[in-house]
Amino acid sequence: MLQIKDFQFNAFQCNCFVIWDETRECVICDPGMIDVSEKRMLADFIEENGLSPKAVLLTHGHGDHIYGVKFCVDTYSVPVYMDPADWATSREHVGFCQQLGLPELELDYETIDVKEEDIIHFGNHEFIVISTPGHTPGGVCYLCIDEKLILTGDTLFRGTIGRTDLSGGDYDTLMTNIKGKLMGLAGDIDVLPGHGGCTTIADEVQKNPFLAPFNE
Repeated sequence: MLQIKDFQFNAFQCNCFVIWDETRECVICDPGMIDVSEKRMLADFIEENGLSPKAVLLTHGHGDHIYGVKFCVDTYSVPVYMDPADWATSREHVGFCQQLGLPELELDYETIDVKEEDIIHFGNHEFIVISTPGHTPGGVCYLCIDEKLILTGDTLFRGTIGRTDLSGGDYDTLMTNIKGKLMGLAGDIDVLPGHGGCTTIADEVQKNPFLAPFNE
């Protein structure tokens, strides 16, 4: 059975999920730690719970979701999974973060490319990659069928969807992917988004105003 710890990191309150099972192996999704105290918070939790990080999963390449990747790589020597279409997004956010007066965004690490239906194993569980561009060109979700949960990043939130007005965003593409790939999933699947509270597929089908065709 999976256990989940949700951290909110940086000024954008990005959800960083640490997910582990009975083997104590874990994955870290969207590590947005921006300062020493946040990095220490994550590291202390992993150490205190005897966890063994096996991978960093990135839902997309925006700075608030990747600030802590370099720390995770240096500390745990873990592979980093990301859609290659978002490498350019990450590079753009170096300048964007500088404009906001935020610390330097470090990108000197390698990533492993993911695509639709790739499978990432850890412990006794696995995540299936679902490609959902629209918020960014390389946005993805990670679905664990056995445990009925999906990490949606900034693709789908409780009651809303990811913004598409930033560089590389496309509203029609995002809506096509949400409706075509996410809304058909089982209703009791828990949705763990990149910001805000968690929800379920059923709740979004019934209540999300952006998905009106599904809740008529």
